[in-house]
Amino acid sequence: MLRRVAYLTVTAGLCALVSGCALNFLGFERRDAWRGQAERACMVGKPQSYFVRQASAVDGKGTCGIDYPLKIQALEDGTIGIGPNATLNCPMKATLEYWMRYSVQPASFAHFGMPIVEIRQISSYSCRTRNNKRGAELSEHSFGNALDIAGFKLANGRTVTIKSGWRGRSDERAFLREILGSACSTFKTTLGPGAAYHGDHFHVDLAQHGKSGTSKYCKPKPSVAPPARPPFVGARYAAIPGQPRYGLANAYTGSVASPEQVSIADQPPAFDGPPSFPPEN
Repeated sequence: MLRRVAYLTVTAGLCALVSGCALNFLGFERRDAWRGQAERACMVGKPQSYFVRQASAVDGKGTCGIDYPLKIQALEDGTIGIGPNATLNCPMKATLEYWMRYSVQPASFAHFGMPIVEIRQISSYSCRTRNNKRGAELSEHSFGNALDIAGFKLANGRTVTIKSGWRGRSDERAFLREILGSACSTFKTTLGPGAAYHGDHFHVDLAQHGKSGTSKYCKPKPSVAPPARPPFVGARYAAIPGQPRYGLANAYTGSVASPEQVSIADQPPAFDGPPSFPPEN
């Protein structure tokens, strides 16, 4: 008995010294090593900013958790708000920004003539099983490695949702199918209308599939390859409550800040103070 207690004590001490060691002492389950490795490699790039705050490690039930969670209020230097704020790991944040810059924003200009200023997300980090089914494997949401997107807000205030837009207006149908196709080549898993439980949102994640971990799963499969478009390098749009927005028409009514909180300025705001994240519960 004493030997067993001593073994557990030593194991706990070693685990505390090693970053990313998620050990469940009830079941001796460990979080897959590749997750912590990917997070540490990404954090070298220092993703923190005025709009992205690093939080304390999340250690959920079982193997759920994130070694280096990021509380994200906006992407791309504040050009794209996320509502509500999302908790993700660093690789997901970086991949989302890549997708927005090289695929979503160019498609938005092509189909709507203006940029996306907000992502409407409905699930980021959440310790749960896939599709909340009892007995199923843990979802990638359990590691902050996934995001569920219900829609997008355009610069003129128009909202494009997956639920109504997938079979809605022609420009919305074309836009959503194009960005779903590009997501299939950007993320490891992409799900949308046609996949069970995903009729009203896109699910994107960076799960490892197959022996090499490089395989990808996409449903529905795109009927045509998305067209090649130049990346978005246009004007910047502030996307944070309490700060001026610039480069936007007065008609903008995005939900990142209510209309009475929004002022229009010709020059970008100077982000000198701390980010205005809402207080945590």
